[in-house]
Amino acid sequence: MPHSSPEGKPWISAWIAELKPARILDIGAGAGVYGQMARATLPAVHLAAMEIWRPYIAGYGLQDLYDQVIVADARVTLLPPADVVILGDILEHMTRTEAAALWNKARRAARMAVFTSLPIVPYPQAPEIGGNPHERHVVPDWTHQQALAAFPGIIASETGTEIGVYMAGGAAE
Repeated sequence: MPHSSPEGKPWISAWIAELKPARILDIGAGAGVYGQMARATLPAVHLAAMEIWRPYIAGYGLQDLYDQVIVADARVTLLPPADVVILGDILEHMTRTEAAALWNKARRAARMAVFTSLPIVPYPQAPEIGGNPHERHVVPDWTHQQALAAFPGIIASETGTEIGVYMAGGAAE
């Protein structure tokens, strides 16, 4: 879904407030939840969105929230450099191998930090929501321990009842 569980979002928001990045790349922007959160925390931040499903851009007004909107599949697209990269609620939409590769790619693009939010309990999702074939949860059963093992460089994390949030340092680490 272009929306997600609220678990972990205050944790990510607090880190963004502490880091004070000048540029944020929100991969898998969906309805713009992480962009709204970042804009509320740092009104002058330069926000870029990368969204695979073009209808979400007009449907959720992403062009009005973000300074730049890129329609692309992050798995196969060069990521623009940013201080912080957010992989918000998207890694469960790809294979474990693709998720790990995108995590590493995001770490190379991020100067300061990479964040992700991931279901850590069985969290199946319908094959297609609103016509978007990318909404299916390919791996609906990550665990916290699997996330820690799959995503190198994690320096902080928090788990809720259904969501784990993770932070790694970026390329300048």
